[in-house]
Amino acid sequence: MKSHTYITGIADEAAAGIHDQIACHRALGWHHMELRSVDGIALSKLSQAQQDAMCAALSAAGIAVPVIDSQIGNWSRSIADPFDDDLSELTNLLELAGRTGTRMIRVMSYPNARNALWPQADWSTEVIRRLRILSDMAGAQGVTLVHENCAGWGGSSIAQALHLVEAVADHHFRLLFDIGNGLSYGYSALEYLKKLLPWISHIHLKDGLVSGGKVVYSMPGEGSAELLPCLRYLSEHHYSGGYSIEPHLHLIPHLRIAPENSTLMQSTYISYARKTEALLAQVEHEMNGAFHVI
Repeated sequence: MKSHTYITGIADEAAAGIHDQIACHRALGWHHMELRSVDGIALSKLSQAQQDAMCAALSAAGIAVPVIDSQIGNWSRSIADPFDDDLSELTNLLELAGRTGTRMIRVMSYPNARNALWPQADWSTEVIRRLRILSDMAGAQGVTLVHENCAGWGGSSIAQALHLVEAVADHHFRLLFDIGNGLSYGYSALEYLKKLLPWISHIHLKDGLVSGGKVVYSMPGEGSAELLPCLRYLSEHHYSGGYSIEPHLHLIPHLRIAPENSTLMQSTYISYARKTEALLAQVEHEMNGAFHVI
């Protein structure tokens, strides 16, 4: 890991409101936040006044926003839903990215149609077509789309992720790798890294284990997601992008699980952050390097 590697987190996993999100990250000494929602509302659905207030709060606190998480292609949509919805959302988020200085927007690659499944060939062809158009839009504004290995065609396997990034073939289309998501799809996180590291620009840190056929999330380093081996591999290969924690211990959007205790949510987030920092420091000590949070 390079000295300019930063660590942050998906802010709505710390708190709902923007001021509490900022306070939690500042308490950690972090100067970056990955944004997904505010007060339970996806960023593209915030009113103009809400976006203005959010941007003002971030600016006043000196917080940088390296990644905005969109709903494009995620679990709430499918390949059969209108593409115009994605075009509209990206237009909105590109305007927001211009205000926050954000250079990456997270996308996924469209779950199959819910009621009448599309054939694999049709599904993949339309995914690639849409992501090429969206990447071209983003690139025109100097923004890169980063595809997360989660919901959709490209998140289903290592082979499909590789095919997707090669088929879109755009400098403004890269990968966001969530170490914990392999648990849901049955592949090795370390094998994913070995095949796809050259295209990875951002990392989500998540851990857990499979119990009774379901993924149960855990503190970092306490699960079976290969978190430590992945961190070692990233260090050995001089990864210099960012890391965001995504605990999924109190807020799991795709399962409609929301926190009941905001104080516990924040304290758990801070504990998760500190454990993550300790793991990164451990890896850097093993590699005779030095990890500096910025």
